[in-house]
Amino acid sequence: QSGYLGFQSGYLGFQSGYLGFQSGYLGFWSQQSTTKRTQDEPEVHEVATPQSKGREATKEDTEGKPLLRSQNSIGMLQKRHSRLSSLYHSTSSTGSGSLQADPVLDAPPPPPTINVFMVPPLWTPPITYTNPSWTLTLKKEFFNPLEAFEEGTVLDWVFCQVVRDTLYDGCLRMSEKERVAMQQHLKRYGVSESGGSVSQAAKVEVVTRARELPCYFCCIFIALSRTELMECSHVGIGHKGVVFINQQAASTPLLPVQQCSYDGIVGCVSEASYVTFTLLCDDKESSYSICLHSDHANQIAELVSKQLMELETKKQYVMTLAEYSTFESSLLSFPKGAIIKLHPKTSLEKGWLFGEFEGRVGIFPEEYSISLISWGEAPSEKSIMRARFLSKSRLLPDKQVIKKMSSKDKPCIVDGTKGLIEAIELMGVPPVPPDDSPMREYAAKHFLLGQNRVEMIRKLSTTQTGGLTFLTTIKDTLSRKKKEQAEGNLSELLRFSKSPIPVSLLQLEPTDLSIQNLAVECFLAVMRFMGDYVLRGTLEDNVFFILKCTREHSSPLKDEVYCQLIKQLTDNRSTKPLSCLRGWQLLYICSAYFLCSASLLPSLVHFLQTCTAETSSPYHALTSMCEFNLRRSLRFGGRKDPPLTAEIQSVIDEKYTRRQVIHLHDNCSKILRVKMSTATYDILKEICALLGFQQEEEIDEFGLYVDLGENCPPLPLLMSDYITDMTSMVETRGLEYRVCFTKLVWNRAVKLHNSLYIDLLYSQAKTDVLNGFLIPLKGGLLSQEMSEVVCQLAALQFRAEGNKGGTESGERRGGPSQREVTKLVPPPLSRFMLPSEWSQRVQAYYQSHVADLTRPDARKKYIKLTTTLPLYGSRFFPILTTSDPTLQGHSLLAVNKRGISFLDHVTKVVLQEFPYGMIVSTRMLRSQDGKQFFDIKLGSLLQQAILRCETPCGREIGPLLRKYINLWAEQQKELDEETYGITHGLSYL
Repeated sequence: QSGYLGFQSGYLGFQSGYLGFQSGYLGFWSQQSTTKRTQDEPEVHEVATPQSKGREATKEDTEGKPLLRSQNSIGMLQKRHSRLSSLYHSTSSTGSGSLQADPVLDAPPPPPTINVFMVPPLWTPPITYTNPSWTLTLKKEFFNPLEAFEEGTVLDWVFCQVVRDTLYDGCLRMSEKERVAMQQHLKRYGVSESGGSVSQAAKVEVVTRARELPCYFCCIFIALSRTELMECSHVGIGHKGVVFINQQAASTPLLPVQQCSYDGIVGCVSEASYVTFTLLCDDKESSYSICLHSDHANQIAELVSKQLMELETKKQYVMTLAEYSTFESSLLSFPKGAIIKLHPKTSLEKGWLFGEFEGRVGIFPEEYSISLISWGEAPSEKSIMRARFLSKSRLLPDKQVIKKMSSKDKPCIVDGTKGLIEAIELMGVPPVPPDDSPMREYAAKHFLLGQNRVEMIRKLSTTQTGGLTFLTTIKDTLSRKKKEQAEGNLSELLRFSKSPIPVSLLQLEPTDLSIQNLAVECFLAVMRFMGDYVLRGTLEDNVFFILKCTREHSSPLKDEVYCQLIKQLTDNRSTKPLSCLRGWQLLYICSAYFLCSASLLPSLVHFLQTCTAETSSPYHALTSMCEFNLRRSLRFGGRKDPPLTAEIQSVIDEKYTRRQVIHLHDNCSKILRVKMSTATYDILKEICALLGFQQEEEIDEFGLYVDLGENCPPLPLLMSDYITDMTSMVETRGLEYRVCFTKLVWNRAVKLHNSLYIDLLYSQAKTDVLNGFLIPLKGGLLSQEMSEVVCQLAALQFRAEGNKGGTESGERRGGPSQREVTKLVPPPLSRFMLPSEWSQRVQAYYQSHVADLTRPDARKKYIKLTTTLPLYGSRFFPILTTSDPTLQGHSLLAVNKRGISFLDHVTKVVLQEFPYGMIVSTRMLRSQDGKQFFDIKLGSLLQQAILRCETPCGREIGPLLRKYINLWAEQQKELDEETYGITHGLSYL
């Protein structure tokens, strides 16, 4: 068995694996010579050596010896059958055999008894004998239930076998009466021992007649039963059922005692050396058992289960287990106990079937049905009785049993958001607690209930997308359960549904039926994403559809989608193992993109908090992230741009965070974990905590911007901007970028308390110095005072950056060389002195004041020195043109806590200055030719003027001015309160 050769009573047999025909077995008959073995004949099989492997021996050196070949033995088998095959224009015979094979054409004498032993599998080339004294015959033993044989060589082989066993005595699988009947049947087609020409149709008829014999095409095992119910010695397994056989003697034919077709077999199990058949009674839906003793009990049970599995897998009819009522045009509605004929459909997702019932066709969930055994025709009454019996006994074949977590089970706490699928496979899918109290009060006020729901269903009966049909009135067609739902059963409306809803859950606009249609379509999209409805397109397509509908129809449809998700997650009893997980993932996405109305918000938050409290649930971490997303949407309004397909796929793959690099300054960056709803504020808060700032006012002084390269202006990020929205937009355009952290507002005194903060301020100040923004040129010349400041800054920068082997300690060393000084002096100022003069003055200051400083001290002193400059703390923006005639040509706009200043782009001298009290409003414009303008409305409420500036940095200027104006307004408010207090006090005195 299973690759081993077994010898028993002169017969040789082994299971399929070498010369098998489909799933049949191989049978060999062995004729052992009674003459004395010659000296050259081997006693046992010889094993090929590695040296002889693959060698083709000649006839002379292998006479009477085993011949080693690397070819199949089928040629030897075909040679034996050539005589009979030539009579009927056939080539060979194939099939399968049992442990007891039938006599062959020559009817040889009974073989002698030999010892039985097992030969292990041979991994070397097979051994072939020359001039053997025995023959091997290959036979077809049994058919599979749905096996075809109507054409080709297979039909010729099986036909030859039937003719041989019919015309010659010795086949114990036919009784004498059956043999005579078969011989008469052969005579009709002119088949005799002398041969003849037979048509293909006649061959099919002969083989079909032989298949009707109870014992001929059966896999027969020795199985004993000595009960009052039955006395049998063998059991046969064929293509239509099981045959219990009794054989009086070894040479007598096999006589069937009882036949049982597969539609009457409920089950077959084995234990030790016993096999038990559970059979269905003929008159009623009850069963009885037959227990047999056999050394092959496991093989019998496995073969019967395999035959039943083939019939149930390739089913053509099913019986429904429960009522399934739906108004969706593509779905098939049916009552309990209906017989549905299935039609092949290749595009169906797993778990769905396509069938026909009462002239209507559609798809329906496979879990609502049980297979009916049939052989191409309509199922028999016994097959229907078997299905009813199995449905009552809950022995549904091929149904996945989902384990529900009980209170006695040990809680499984999932760490973070990883391994949810593994947790589902281990502990099943625990539903959300069935307590619907968080939503019951809201549903009673806002759900479509009672007669209003019935009337809406009637309105939609002819207007639904896809042509929904409402066959008769609601009261005539809906079952009692559906009537209760139509009358306002909140428990049904607030719990998981396996079928689509006919109308919306909420009381949407009654006159706008398109909103009702979209609500139903959104519910279908939810079911498709969760796996509870046949999938159209991809999972991402359904997410995009929901987001698009909620974006276009605002609040009503947003509340509807949230209610639908809560419904499908409450008491989720889906047979799909990932249904609940997919539902929470969809809620995770929706909560990051849109917010519900104020009336639904308390119930939604209560629902999420109730689910988050279930710490033993595998979705505990995911429910917490849904609550976080909802709070972020409540504060920042939700994501603005649709997600990328890769982002949704990451959520489906349980990857809820991504790594984002944030650049702080030239040589420092931080890697942060970014979620779908992470906003700029969250990044700033996390980095400011590293800098030592915790207050909201301190965090508001910093910002993020996207650096797109030298040829593109930086893209600022507002506090409410979502990081993933920005990265998705940039990645879609294929641009290289980096997210940078910077200090925007200088409204407080600089505190040098944190090394990371010192490095940040030093980097920003160095950039402004090297660009020449902080050093004004009065009269176009560099003053003596400013030249001293430039030399000091150059020396401090050289020490702060530790060029050319600088040390961290106070070790003295030489100052910067002349070449290095040229890089330390701002390029716009280098023309005012010779390089040697710059080098001499920088070297002198370095040796006297800087050489003993450490790098951190040098950076601190550099920052303190820059704070003394008048334009320190300003943000500078290039201005191409302005509408003010006094500001001609290019200029710089400096924005600081004192106001806005227009500077000469060469001398950095202030040309015009406006305090924040004069700024009324701002706006950004873009002309048809692509130019960007920034308008500043100046003056008072009575007299105003607009200053238009052409600049590519309008996106940066607007938010920064808004920050400073808000700070100025707060300061003015505090000042007014102080003034009012002083005035009121003086009046009192």
